[in-house]
Amino acid sequence: MLSQETDYVGSNVRDSSIVLSLVSSAGTGVKTIRFTVPLILPTATSAVLRSSGDIVFGVSGRPYAGPEEKSPIWTNPKTGTKKFSCTYESSYIFSIDPKTLDIRKQAFFPENGKITRLKQFGDRTYGTFLFSHDCRIETNVRLVEVSEELELTTLFESANVNSIRVSDFAISSDGFVLVGVASTFLPVALVNKTMTLEELKNYKGPDLLDDSVWDKYDQTSNALILVLSRDGKLQGDKILYDVRNRAFSSLADLGFGHFMAVGSALGNNGWIVKFEMKAQSKRPAAFERVH
Repeated sequence: MLSQETDYVGSNVRDSSIVLSLVSSAGTGVKTIRFTVPLILPTATSAVLRSSGDIVFGVSGRPYAGPEEKSPIWTNPKTGTKKFSCTYESSYIFSIDPKTLDIRKQAFFPENGKITRLKQFGDRTYGTFLFSHDCRIETNVRLVEVSEELELTTLFESANVNSIRVSDFAISSDGFVLVGVASTFLPVALVNKTMTLEELKNYKGPDLLDDSVWDKYDQTSNALILVLSRDGKLQGDKILYDVRNRAFSSLADLGFGHFMAVGSALGNNGWIVKFEMKAQSKRPAAFERVH
């Protein structure tokens, strides 16, 4: 079992650890180890079992900055304007012995971004990263293959102006299917309304449980499907639009070119979609079921 443990001192994080637990077939604990990862609030991916017998998983978070380290600054080469306090996520990948929980190998990727998912297909391991460039808050996705020595080979890398986040993917003999969300910044108003002192005095915040709050967001999210060949070339894509919010969180391969994805739609309602791949065009044809 893989979990995370965070110790707080007041409202501040004192320490964050990754906890590995070995459990018997009867459900009793056999062994537990903790090890600290030098990242701020690290998050772990789901683990995969390799053909070698090792268990591989990833951990991501923001690296700690030393007292003498300066905050990263990015300068626009065309205008000369500067952006301060740029923060990027880093990732570790660990390979452990499933019987002893000993760490056999580990690799650190300081600038690759956040690893979101690992998957095993035959004797090969693949993963997805979210990353950003030039101090931007918008993210793109990178699909990589992880070698036995935990080295990364990039198969695909998006370069969108709008933000793309991939939460899950499936692998077949034909290629990869990635699902997630594509976000666009679309302000609902050109300028914010100036409130009078009387209005400020009687101001009431929005009801966060009311579905109408989704209509007031400046960020519009739509569900995303990407189809890639085995060598990482983009074969097709599909955006499923929603004026409020729509996103995929998990994907299941049903076989024979059929897939099922789950997520949220129409605000924060549960959503299940079954779709199939058209063999000739490699473009997904989606059939929606909203609940």
